[in-house]
Amino acid sequence: TDRFITLSEATRTQLGALGLPLERTEVIPNPLAERAFHSDSEAHKGRYALCVGRLVPEKGFDIAVQAARTAGVPLKIVGRGPDEARLRQLSSDADVELLGELELAELEHMRRGAAVQLAPSRCEEQSPYAVLEAMAAGVPVLVSRLGGLPELAGAQASLPPRDAMAWTQSLAALWSDPNGRRRRGEAARERAWARVAPERVHAALMGVYERAGADPHALS
Repeated sequence: TDRFITLSEATRTQLGALGLPLERTEVIPNPLAERAFHSDSEAHKGRYALCVGRLVPEKGFDIAVQAARTAGVPLKIVGRGPDEARLRQLSSDADVELLGELELAELEHMRRGAAVQLAPSRCEEQSPYAVLEAMAAGVPVLVSRLGGLPELAGAQASLPPRDAMAWTQSLAALWSDPNGRRRRGEAARERAWARVAPERVHAALMGVYERAGADPHALS
């Protein structure tokens, strides 16, 4: 029997409304390798907020710039894209640095220095690696209340995507509370492990094959 996999419950619900049989549709988020998970959080030592992703309007990084400026929090943005010139102009009077694309080792280094990572997307992302990798590294995240992001990060970390004041207030609260950042970072790491650790995703995928009537051992 055919079975279907989506990366988030949000996508499953949307596809169900279009006619996909929900009783044969299961949610398995993107997996992360075990090496992506840090042993503890260093968010309490963080020196800046971080954004990671393609620089396009739908990522909402302009909200991150506005929130960082108003909250007085240094912001570093990793990525390139057609929205780069506009973001540079918006951040000209703020403590914001656009770093362009980074090698994986450089990005990992940037995460280690981050107090929080922001994902103010205006599009319905489902299981973005930028958010998963931050959580696995013990970096607390603030995400838009859209698509699969709230499922990954939790309700406490989810904000209205276009509400600049909400983003400013949440960012300022985390910035002023190093111990709270560490607790949120540890909780994010544990949440990521429970959902996207390789053993968990592998077991879920093998279960789908079994329910589809296939031999999972022939596929592993």
